[in-house]
Amino acid sequence: MTAEGIRQLVEGALALARVTEEDPFAGLPETGEFGAVQDDLHLYYDDVYSLGGAERIEWARRVEAAALAADPRITNSDGGSFDAATGRKALANSRGFVGSYRTSYAGVAAAPLAKDADGKMQRDGWWSSARVSAMWSLLNPSVRKRRGARCGGWRAARGDAKRSYYFAPETARTLIGSVFEAASGDAIWRGASFLAGKLGETIAAPDLTIVDDNTMLLPTGVGGFGTRRSTTRACLRSAPWW
Repeated sequence: MTAEGIRQLVEGALALARVTEEDPFAGLPETGEFGAVQDDLHLYYDDVYSLGGAERIEWARRVEAAALAADPRITNSDGGSFDAATGRKALANSRGFVGSYRTSYAGVAAAPLAKDADGKMQRDGWWSSARVSAMWSLLNPSVRKRRGARCGGWRAARGDAKRSYYFAPETARTLIGSVFEAASGDAIWRGASFLAGKLGETIAAPDLTIVDDNTMLLPTGVGGFGTRRSTTRACLRSAPWW
């Protein structure tokens, strides 16, 4: 925060402004373009706070016990946990839009520690979460075992060049996220995307279709964590690429 530092900051900002082109599409959508989702997307449930302290502790213990029982190489853990939360998101803009929605969360997690025959250790973790406490009975029952299986599996996979590898959901999400970043209007406008100029072309396997829909529900009919209530309809300036 010296005088020289502030001078360089201001001069740098002015220099960038002089070479930056005007973007006629930057800004808020027109008032007539506002939209809303009328259906209940099941984003909020009161029962996330319905479990008492003793029940929450029991859930955390069950999660840790499931992780420890998943693989004999798992000898310790950082424990299990239970979390619950609710919130409300509100948005408003100067063109007259006002919208809000409530959300809820309940989840359990564990972080087991595995040790192989050579004494080398590997720690990993996994979690299960839902919008509603009662929804846990609808989740895949194998999800609790994955906390331990991931920890033991990662330890066994290291150093084996002949092993077949599969992308974990977290890694797959990162990979597909790179495609969405390339499809962003800003990246294409700057010519910094490999998708620039490919509108309407097939860019992957012909039987692969990717759809980005923030109002999609889980197969159970209960809102997922990727589900969002549209507070304002996206103002698309070009057709989507998928």
